[in-house]
Amino acid sequence: MAVFRLAAFSQARLPGFLAWQCLALLLPVLIVLATKSAPLSLAIAAVIACFELVRLPDWRAQLRSQLANMARRPDVILALVALVVMLLSIPMAHRVGSSVNQLSQMLAPLAATAILMAVLPIFHVQQRKIFTALAVGLGIATLLLVVDIFAGLPLQKLLGARATVYAYNRTIVVLSLLAWPLFAYFWLNGPKLLCLIPALVLVPVFIGDSGAAALGILLSVVICGLAFLAPRIVRLAGLVVVLMGLVVAPFAGSVLGKVMTPHWHEVLKGAHTQHRVEILQAYEAMLNKSRVMGHGFGASMDINLSPVARTLPAELQFGLTSLHPHNAFMQIWVELGLIGASIAAVLLTMLFIGIGRAPKRLQPFLLGWVAGILGIALVSHGAWQAWWIAAIAASALFFRSIAGDANTHRIST
Repeated sequence: MAVFRLAAFSQARLPGFLAWQCLALLLPVLIVLATKSAPLSLAIAAVIACFELVRLPDWRAQLRSQLANMARRPDVILALVALVVMLLSIPMAHRVGSSVNQLSQMLAPLAATAILMAVLPIFHVQQRKIFTALAVGLGIATLLLVVDIFAGLPLQKLLGARATVYAYNRTIVVLSLLAWPLFAYFWLNGPKLLCLIPALVLVPVFIGDSGAAALGILLSVVICGLAFLAPRIVRLAGLVVVLMGLVVAPFAGSVLGKVMTPHWHEVLKGAHTQHRVEILQAYEAMLNKSRVMGHGFGASMDINLSPVARTLPAELQFGLTSLHPHNAFMQIWVELGLIGASIAAVLLTMLFIGIGRAPKRLQPFLLGWVAGILGIALVSHGAWQAWWIAAIAASALFFRSIAGDANTHRIST
């Protein structure tokens, strides 16, 4: 009942603003308290947006128009094809129930995102209100995170969570992604001094234990800076590098096994490179058993228990116990094979083409954001984890809001 009352109050004051507040305030703060809660915040925002929508007098016509526009987008169509491929591949997995469970978890944030993509543009909430709320939410979340880390993690102990800085890795990654659209908004609309608010995320990134987030931020800053100088060149070069990475992914274990000498493993021992190479080599061996079709969506989770894995040498079987290959491209290859990798290549190409069609002043920030996402995805967690998908989706919704406003006000000229 509280959700209904809040939606009714928001509708009376400013239609759509409460849904945006869930993304801008609730998501970053809640992710500090519960590190996998991003899908929940996204779902709440979607539910509230629907309740707010049906109170508008002409909501049916506007919604039909939005859905028609989405249905005509090639990237949306191909994404749906990818979901169908994932679904059809599940029977090939050695544990179908586990794969179905993973797919359902992934579909939850995707469904909420689709609803928000269709509904939020109908409300026409002022950009200033949206990003002021995001600045407050990101600021509070960052402050809570930094204070808790420096104080010895009393917040985690109070919540009964695992009292380690490592437990905040997901939180730090989510906040680092949300910081990019906020940084872009303040840079484009001023005053630029407010860019210090999203820059505060650098503090937990570098005092935390998330090497993936640090790598993501470093790549983001470098690529964004270069894109200010030559956005078209950076965009084309980025696409080439990403596609090459996707092509090379099936052989990453063998290549890194030759390149990473014991000296480099010692230099980078904090990044656990030795273990990561062993994981990639193990998954590469599994991929060689089914390179075209893959082993089925979600198979990476416990692929060490599959009949095929038992035919591998013992040292390779141990490398398969990591739940996923810690590389999104390798995970796509192992689970969906050449078919899935081909779809991923086309989707990535569409992504970079879409960035090229965005307002010119926004392109460096989009390229930096994408570079950070890919950097994290290629060294860290599983590709289909719901919190990760929700974090990307939420930050994309904020960028989409800026892009729509930018086109309206011609800031790209």
